[in-house]
Amino acid sequence: MALRDVGLYAWALPAVRDPIGAMNKIMTNYVKQMKAMAVYSNIVCRTAPDPSTAGIQHHLQKSRRAAGPDNYVAVIYSAHGIQEPPTEAGELWCYNISFEECVETGSGPTEYNPVLLFDLLTWAGASTCYVWDCQNAGRIIRAARSEAEEIDTQLRAAAAQKPSVAELHPAIYAKRQIHFAACGADEAVPRISGMPDDLFTACLTTPLRVALLFYNLETFPFTRSVASSHVQRKNEYMADLWKAMSQTLKDRLWSELRAILSTIAWQTIDGQDYQTLIGQSGEVVSNLATGFLLSQRILPAYRAHPESIPAMTISTSHALWKHWDLILDNFFEQLPEYTDEGTLDTNWETKLRLVSFMGDQLDSILSTDQSRLPSEARLPIICRGALTSEYRERGCVALDACLRDLDSAGLARAVQGGALEVAAQLLVMEDATISPRMISIWASLVRNNACVAALAIEGLYAERLTSVPAVKFFLEQIERNLSGPIGRSERVVIQSAAVLSTIAKFVAGRQAPRFVKRTLFSASLMLKSNEGLMQQWGALLVAEVKGSIVDGGGENEELIEILKHQLLGLIESSSVETRASAVYALGRWINASAVRDISSLTATLDLTDRLAKHASRDGSVVVRKEIARLFRRVLASGGIWTTFTFWVYLLQGATRVIPSEKQSCMRLMGEAARQISLQEEQQKRMVRLTVLIKVLHTLRRDPDRRVVKLVTDTVSFLVAGLRAYAVADDWEHIAKVAFSEASVETAWTPEVLAAVQVTGTRLLDDWHRRMASELSSEKYEPSHELFEKSKLSLQVYLGSEGEINPQHDQLNGLGEIPSDRKHIFRHRQLEDSLVLAEQQVGLPWRWAIKSIDSPDPWSTITCHSFTSTMMSFNDSQDILLWDWSTSRKTGSVHLHLPGSARIQYARFVNELHEQSVVLAEIDNGEIHVLAGPADEPTQMKTISSFVALDLYRFPVPVASEAHKRLVSTWWRQSGTLCVGGAASIINVWDCPAERCTRVLQSDSRVAMTSVITEPVSGNLIISGLADGKVKLYDLRQSRASPLLTWQGDEDPDHIVASGQPIAKNGIVLGESKHVTSACANGLVNVHDIRNLSEPTSSILAHPSGLSHASFQAHAGLMSTVSHLLTSTTSTLDAAIPRANFGLHRSASSLLSVVTEESISFAPQAPDVGAHGFKPYTVVHPLRPFLGIGYGRTCFLRGAGVGKGDDTDSGSYSFLRAQAKYIK
Repeated sequence: MALRDVGLYAWALPAVRDPIGAMNKIMTNYVKQMKAMAVYSNIVCRTAPDPSTAGIQHHLQKSRRAAGPDNYVAVIYSAHGIQEPPTEAGELWCYNISFEECVETGSGPTEYNPVLLFDLLTWAGASTCYVWDCQNAGRIIRAARSEAEEIDTQLRAAAAQKPSVAELHPAIYAKRQIHFAACGADEAVPRISGMPDDLFTACLTTPLRVALLFYNLETFPFTRSVASSHVQRKNEYMADLWKAMSQTLKDRLWSELRAILSTIAWQTIDGQDYQTLIGQSGEVVSNLATGFLLSQRILPAYRAHPESIPAMTISTSHALWKHWDLILDNFFEQLPEYTDEGTLDTNWETKLRLVSFMGDQLDSILSTDQSRLPSEARLPIICRGALTSEYRERGCVALDACLRDLDSAGLARAVQGGALEVAAQLLVMEDATISPRMISIWASLVRNNACVAALAIEGLYAERLTSVPAVKFFLEQIERNLSGPIGRSERVVIQSAAVLSTIAKFVAGRQAPRFVKRTLFSASLMLKSNEGLMQQWGALLVAEVKGSIVDGGGENEELIEILKHQLLGLIESSSVETRASAVYALGRWINASAVRDISSLTATLDLTDRLAKHASRDGSVVVRKEIARLFRRVLASGGIWTTFTFWVYLLQGATRVIPSEKQSCMRLMGEAARQISLQEEQQKRMVRLTVLIKVLHTLRRDPDRRVVKLVTDTVSFLVAGLRAYAVADDWEHIAKVAFSEASVETAWTPEVLAAVQVTGTRLLDDWHRRMASELSSEKYEPSHELFEKSKLSLQVYLGSEGEINPQHDQLNGLGEIPSDRKHIFRHRQLEDSLVLAEQQVGLPWRWAIKSIDSPDPWSTITCHSFTSTMMSFNDSQDILLWDWSTSRKTGSVHLHLPGSARIQYARFVNELHEQSVVLAEIDNGEIHVLAGPADEPTQMKTISSFVALDLYRFPVPVASEAHKRLVSTWWRQSGTLCVGGAASIINVWDCPAERCTRVLQSDSRVAMTSVITEPVSGNLIISGLADGKVKLYDLRQSRASPLLTWQGDEDPDHIVASGQPIAKNGIVLGESKHVTSACANGLVNVHDIRNLSEPTSSILAHPSGLSHASFQAHAGLMSTVSHLLTSTTSTLDAAIPRANFGLHRSASSLLSVVTEESISFAPQAPDVGAHGFKPYTVVHPLRPFLGIGYGRTCFLRGAGVGKGDDTDSGSYSFLRAQAKYIK
């Protein structure tokens, strides 16, 4: 370095009289600065003062070997003593003799030697960060891009010749290189009085000290105060001030500056560049990158413009710099003055009151409505606050809230923004005051794989898993909170269980008996809880610990048996998630590999016997998927016994279809039993395996494709077991039989049976060899899908649950109502007020509201109780959506149903919820639940589907194709759905729990055509059958058979014949003793269930027969419409469809006529008659109007009961406003 008037380097002033000592001091200071940036990591620094070319190569190569190929090496090139600038070609200059050689020989360098940037990049390796503090540094930036691309090109060419090169030296130089240059290509580094000469390096390594000096030189008065407060201080004052500042004050100011720098970087640097510069580059490079943002603000003030690779957006105008200036403005106002002795007052810090950017931001975040997430843009502020002792607790609260509701992509970005690093540092602190927040933060982070690895990596190699600090922390937290009363600590327990489950899954395969014992005991306590979420995560903790970690001593057998019984008990839970988690956990009791002796499956089959009963009764797709997976694992563990059982199952199916072959099949099965010495106990276990196969065949008709896919894979596995013994030409026949559905007659032929028999014979011939051979080492790995999805949704669920703060409504004098019941009472209150306003006696019914002409023919309609949305159906797989107030079609929803399945009807449920929810009835026995935004009904998607009524297992003869359908009734107070149809049973479903709770017997061999729920208590179910009978069930009783039965279509005057289907039953709201029935023979009857000998009132509404009927419980109105009338006059009249319409009112035992008249519809296209469309009528659930339609025509008519004037009721004004004309 030439002798000249030099300034500070590394905050040290070189002494001319002692150049060697000065150089060593500068190098020492640089090392201290670099290590100060690596607070949480241990780095090795190498110094090379005035190096030669050989010295540069030596130090770079040694550094790369020490760091490894993936870690970053930081290189600072300070060439202030070199008079030659870098060339445009990318040549750097160094001395021909290094500083160490000069010291040894006593001589000095004589010339400059060039160093090619290409060589320098190659020596340092791809993952290197360079700081170029020299004049014309921008030239290096230009050259570095082309040189890195050239290196990558050569590496790719070498890899094409020798593939191993790509593994040792991947072509990633252009992607991984980082460069920070002090100035542009034609600029010089500034030398400013009051600033160090290595200003650019100082900005990157000691940004706080530079920021204070820059503020002193360039004053920014943002506060209104006396001008003297902003007088520039002398250089000596600033030097003394820095020495006088305590480390605590420096740390406080640095935390504020770093929070601002980190936030500016987070908000201005592109995602991939941010990841390169800060997210994945390590602590030192990350600090250099944030310091570069400060240099972008300071150096342009002195006509130098720093450049970088990757290019960083210039952030000098970012709003957060004003916050920093305001902090320093406040700070400088309170600086002490010199004393008489020329020193600073030592007590000035005790009176200091700083403006805090972090404090203000955290206050802003935490005061925001908790239903809204803190802005992700402020994540660095939150992270820095959490690491600052003064703001740690508030920072942790904000960080928890920020991470909780992020999706996977948002969480990955948060990890890049420093959330993982901060969480790891907080965990090491072991601060008890933030323990609950730490648990919640990690429960969010473990959704990200990188976070899981960072948390649990030590557990893979530690001698004891329980000694790993992270594991120990969460174990102690869950045990401590389970030992006391469970209440507010429930959330901590659940989140700790989620983290421990994730750790167990990550360290799968190792032995950890203490960890297993402690976690399983905690899980047992969780399973005893009455809270569904506690039970769910207790089950998931059992699953991941038992399925991942080797017990190693068998000390926990008694506890494991207790856990199994607890999990079996949870199969009856009303919570879908709890049931699914219990099945998921029970799968860990299944052998992972095949067994030799079927007796080894006894415990497994005891478990599956319980589950087999639930497979067809569970409405949850999640539960059915887990049951299908568990059965697949059981069948896989059966090995050759499963293959043999499946072969017997196929033969038994053949005997049902081909009775003539029954004897030969029975004889073959008997010979097989003797050949393998089949014992009675073994045969019983085979029967139990057969039950599983039958359940899987039933699940093959599941409405959810994911369940069908799982079952199909299992059937493929079963067939594959026979494939090795099948003749090639017979293979397709056997597969066809195995995959056949209900119509097996089309698959079974004598040839196929013969192929199956031959296959079994070959299997038996190979039996003893298979039994004597070693067990297969192949294991069936269980799916972790449920655990991963539960982990992803846990924090969102807890967050939404925590925000529930319901108002204490007082409805109808009921006092405080539980939050989960309030919408029911609001629904009822709104219904009652609407009915009182619109069902007054003086309302004329003859207002014609709308006449709708549809492009599609309709079979029936249904209306939303409170909005103007209307659904119509046309015997297809579409639900047509209309707005009845405007007679406008708003869209349609298509269901992708199997084969010829069609939607017969759908109803709105939970109508006061934010989302529209629809139950769609399919003619194959399925129910599909759709949900979507209430204001955009066309966005509804299927959220659940299940077989509500198995029409294949419980069929009854049907006299009409119209009876091959479902009929259902929904009682919203309990979410009970009763489903009947062309089957001998009625299934009672608990929809919130998504399971079938009861099965009622129809005690009849005809289809059910109508079913309703008594509207007040919901305890009575009234069904109407195709033979005219009406049956009453009481859900309060345990009996499955009907309590009462009567002939609903009985005609007291014997004008029409009885024994016709019941079109509709109805019970007036508040009146549970009288049942109104509209019958296909045209009668409308009222029966008193206390005396069923004959109807209390009867009207023959349609002598020619009834096509459709609808009942409104609030008004007691039964609307009916006849079949189309046959014209006896002109041909022109015959082209106009006509039907008789009737409206009757039930009041206790009396039935009165509101109106009876003839309705003419518009002429219809031939497809309406060809597809069997019939006239229909539907009363609005609450409002006083109804729909009467046929084909493409639908009339909406008033449904009042009188001739009142305009003032009689609010409903009169409503109808009049909607009416287009008056009849």
